[in-house]
Amino acid sequence: MKKIVVAGIAAATLLCSSVYAQGFLSSIKDKLTGGESQPPAAAPQQQVQATPAPAEKGRTVKGEGGKNVKIVQGTPPAVATKTPTKEEIRKGAARLKSQLAPERIPGNLFDRYEGTWNGDFWVYSPSGTLEESKAVRIDYKKTGKNTMTMETFYADRISKQWVVAETATYSNEGDVVRVTIRHPSNDVATQVGHFNDGQLFLLANIKDGVEHYRERIDGQRLLVDGFGVYGGKDSHVFIGRFVRQR
Repeated sequence: MKKIVVAGIAAATLLCSSVYAQGFLSSIKDKLTGGESQPPAAAPQQQVQATPAPAEKGRTVKGEGGKNVKIVQGTPPAVATKTPTKEEIRKGAARLKSQLAPERIPGNLFDRYEGTWNGDFWVYSPSGTLEESKAVRIDYKKTGKNTMTMETFYADRISKQWVVAETATYSNEGDVVRVTIRHPSNDVATQVGHFNDGQLFLLANIKDGVEHYRERIDGQRLLVDGFGVYGGKDSHVFIGRFVRQR
């Protein structure tokens, strides 16, 4: 009987030792692993969905024939360009040249000038120094369908008298206007005029430089602007402003 009790006590002691040993090992394992007995289960992989392309913004308007046309905002698609042929290039260059060329002289150009004009004429240096100032009267008279005469008078501010400055004849030849000017000294000068954008561009024929005038009639006003360069050094700016008297 004593043997049985001793054997039972021994078995219980071994069992407790085994359980204690397991508990001790488990506590060591918990300290090393943070108390996790099993690795955490892997989080389910989130399914990645493709982001849909943004819808094109636009508005609908009425087009030709009452049809609805949608205007879409954004970068327009690339458009294939056609390489022009040599003939197309030649025609395009000819069309551009014709558009840039001066216009044909209006048949009623001299009707616009006819009458008496009073005003002032100034001469400046290129830097703006006033060099000369004159009161001016101009008489234009038509002498034919395509011809006109001009007589210009300057007011002598000392004697208070008008002095004949120059006379000129104008001829409308369709493509150009030719002007012959005679000064009181009987010196003769000539100008050739071209018409464009409602203005007459007059270039003097001189040997020692360039003299140019631009004339434009604006209602009852005659506006004259020009410049002269003589001998390559002597240069002036011309301004004339005149009002129609009759």
